Amino acid sequence: MMDATITQEFVVQLIGYACGRFSNGRNEDDPVYQTVTEGRDVPPFRKTYSSCGDLAHWLLFRLGSRHELINRKEHRGFRIGMNVSKLAFSALSDDARDDDVYEPGDILIIWSKPDTTDSHVMVVLEHDDETLLTGEYGQPGGAVRSHVMKQPRLIGHRRIHKVLRLRRVLEASAAGDKLNEPDYTTLPVAQAYLVEHRDPA
Repeated sequence: MMDATITQEFVVQLIGYACGRFSNGRNEDDPVYQTVTEGRDVPPFRKTYSSCGDLAHWLLFRLGSRHELINRKEHRGFRIGMNVSKLAFSALSDDARDDDVYEPGDILIIWSKPDTTDSHVMVVLEHDDETLLTGEYGQPGGAVRSHVMKQPRLIGHRRIHKVLRLRRVLEASAAGDKLNEPDYTTLPVAQAYLVEHRDPA
């Protein structure tokens, strides 16, 4: 497995690219967004399709994981309606705790309704005290968002309920002989995007 620091840097690069971090995000017609969502978020399905889970599944696949929890057409096929649940209720996910500290690439699932119909998936970029920087799809499109948690685990009116830690997913993938090399085709593109668009300030 890669060194944790290198892995986290890849996360920052890939999510920054996928979410258009330094170029006002990615709209639903952006070719990068369409690649991440595998072309699913298009008319006439746009009003009903939720892409929030696609970013997390795309990231795990790009980092080399071939774990069965990944829901992508390019992997083992895409299962409709399973994007969030395969993350939230994987055997690898944990119940969130008030004292959790999140690392780049950790996947958070938030909701407020008892039936979880308002669930949303976020990928962590930074976590510092009360501030959480995340990559998110379903904005609509993709964007990097900054959240202030004035109460533990509370983001707006929704609470962090589940955490899928990147380190655990990659370790489980390696143990099951389901960890490939990272996607060294997409990574240079992501790195070139950041060099071109990163705010010099």
